[in-house]
Amino acid sequence: MSTLATLTKEQLKAILLRKNWRPEESFHLYIHGPFCPTQCTFCKHQGLNVKIGSDLYSRYYEEYLPNLIESFADVIRSYPLQSVYFGGGTSSMMTTDIMVETFASIPDFAGIPHKTFECNPSLMTEEKIDLLGRRELIELGLSRQQLLVLLI
Repeated sequence: MSTLATLTKEQLKAILLRKNWRPEESFHLYIHGPFCPTQCTFCKHQGLNVKIGSDLYSRYYEEYLPNLIESFADVIRSYPLQSVYFGGGTSSMMTTDIMVETFASIPDFAGIPHKTFECNPSLMTEEKIDLLGRRELIELGLSRQQLLVLLI
């Protein structure tokens, strides 16, 4: 018997596509942003400290993540998503263009009732905040420590 850690992507997809969802069950999507601008002492997640636009950053957001979402699109369409959470590291390291492309790549993104975007306030711009509002993101995830660092 395989454990989740030993399943291939194809095996996991097959399991999820065969699942008979009961009405009381809910389906949620997590989009991982593995990068951080700094290593925060308060955070359990120690994301990779890379620069926006670096080779690793670009390969992740322009190749790996879009391909992963596309490969699981049939699973995402198989049962209505109740929420999508953009976490990590910090999702706010995405450029506005990458945010637009990522949102567009998620099947029926507009129809997902609950959307959360974890962010570092120092990386948020008016353009990103406007985009999140237009995409009807309901919550921004901010930590108290990040806000205190900005105030100091």
